[in-house]
Amino acid sequence: MSAELSFRTPVTVSALLTEGEFLQNLQFESSAPRELVAAAQAGDVTKFGRLWRLHLRQRRQGSLPKSLLSLWSRSDVQDQLLLRAIETFQPATSPRRRGQKPAMKRLPPFAIRAQGLIKALIESERSPEPSALQTLLALELLWVMGDRIPQRFWWPLWRQTLTAELALSRAIAPYHEARHDTHAAVGEWQLLGSLVFAEIKGATAIRRQATKLLGQSLTTPTDSDGTPHAELLPHFTDWLAPLLRSSLWSQQAGHSLFDPDEQQLLSEAAEKAVALCRPDGRLALMNGSPTNALPILTFAADILNWSNANPSRTALRSLALHAAGQKETRPSAISVMPSNQSDWARLAVLKSGWTAGSATVTVAHHQPLPQLDVTIAGIPLIHGAWELDVRMGDTGLELADEWSCVCWESEPDADYAELQMEGPGKLRVERLVLLSRKDQFLLLADSVSGAPHGPLALQSRFPLAPGAAVSWETRLRAGRLEHGAAKTRFLPLELPCDPVHSTPNRCELREEALVLEQQCYGQGLLAPLIIDFHPDRRKALIDWKKLTVSESGRVCPPDLAAGYRWRIGADQFLLYRSLKPAKMPRAVLGHHTANGLVVGRFDKQGDVEPVVMVEE
Repeated sequence: MSAELSFRTPVTVSALLTEGEFLQNLQFESSAPRELVAAAQAGDVTKFGRLWRLHLRQRRQGSLPKSLLSLWSRSDVQDQLLLRAIETFQPATSPRRRGQKPAMKRLPPFAIRAQGLIKALIESERSPEPSALQTLLALELLWVMGDRIPQRFWWPLWRQTLTAELALSRAIAPYHEARHDTHAAVGEWQLLGSLVFAEIKGATAIRRQATKLLGQSLTTPTDSDGTPHAELLPHFTDWLAPLLRSSLWSQQAGHSLFDPDEQQLLSEAAEKAVALCRPDGRLALMNGSPTNALPILTFAADILNWSNANPSRTALRSLALHAAGQKETRPSAISVMPSNQSDWARLAVLKSGWTAGSATVTVAHHQPLPQLDVTIAGIPLIHGAWELDVRMGDTGLELADEWSCVCWESEPDADYAELQMEGPGKLRVERLVLLSRKDQFLLLADSVSGAPHGPLALQSRFPLAPGAAVSWETRLRAGRLEHGAAKTRFLPLELPCDPVHSTPNRCELREEALVLEQQCYGQGLLAPLIIDFHPDRRKALIDWKKLTVSESGRVCPPDLAAGYRWRIGADQFLLYRSLKPAKMPRAVLGHHTANGLVVGRFDKQGDVEPVVMVEE
């Protein structure tokens, strides 16, 4: 039976060919070794296999890995036989408790463990449509240890994988028709297939096509500093893993996949992932993905040659210690800000430090409802859509398609991001996010200004992360938001501190979310929530009060400006927000300012030490 088999011709009847016919119909690159081609033309499977192994050993660089990197992408496995083989090859491990000794039993060598996986792949790949992971695992095994696989296993695995790869190379959708992580995965299959089957005709063209596709997959969804677009976050590790593995495959083949600028971009994207990583290996806003990012990021640090002085490598070491249940060293002074913001990527990451226990706030604002992720002590407390409902009388405000970040500040004391959405007329809605490193509190607030004069109501919902719980303070309108070692106290500043004083405003727990409701009569309002996470203030006495704001000796109405003082133990703080531009500097509790926002701490003399000040 005649059927040309190459990357340039369709695969239709390869399954009907005998072993000898399959070899005889293979088409080879002009650079393929003559002996290899001759063995194929003769249909000699044994000799062909021996020569192929020898040629692979000569052109592949690097040592045998300790694990299979393809298992980072194991989420699509459905075949039970393959699943059992994977668990045998790489059994799941649980973090050791502090002081617990490691288990003495060691895993068998890589090559021994891989034989059971190879057998399962041979059986699984007989199905009409092998999964993406099956094909990738087979390609990686053929690449990293194909010269060590016994002939009886090598030949069926080699033939089935080549057939699948030839079919895949002709089923590529245009770039814009799939997610970026999907294109990265397809580019990896093409690249690794072109390396494993480099002698087959058309492999060189496939490698060029894969290089272009992987380059597009890297540059299209990232900003110039490596910040991933917010829409990529749910699939970040599925996108990053193929790019890192492909870079390694190319190095082992003696090629450079990315040019120096692209390589730098990949390194910066991996560093951004470190900033988003929690001690449990999950990334912020991954929407429940089970992928553990720590092995992927540790691999990135090595393959991308991060120095020991790189703060991202320092953060990885801290995350690894935390995951192992070991005590972390005392954090050093911050020389490089751990935070990041990108207008193009619609993403802001506010972070208190580089250690595993640092407070982190991630805000993605590429949709009508910003996505919010708040992590304290390495544990998520708030996670999901930061819902907002603004009503002017009986009319609800229709949210815009996305928000813009109109202010970003990252200083040693604090990070601050301000999102804005413009409505009809002069209406503006702003969402304020401030993370204080020094004083260890978080401000989350909604600000409405420029509304038509009349009834105005706002509802803001903070979705709780799984496992987070809310309880209420005794004889106060404050509460506690906690999850394991993450213990915080929250203060709804617009509500009177003492519940004896009545108010139409509410702060309640509803359907796994902390809901803040405020209403007024006027043209604007401010709805602030303080979340304090300082470990020394967990039991301190607290109180707060709304302040009078004046301008030129006249009291400002609430829809013109708002001011608050809150006290926790011996620490006292000030929040001031202008809702309409001031003609003259305004005064609040003795502090005069022409700024649009002031958050500060009172010193012993009663003066305000600014944490963040934003111009009008």
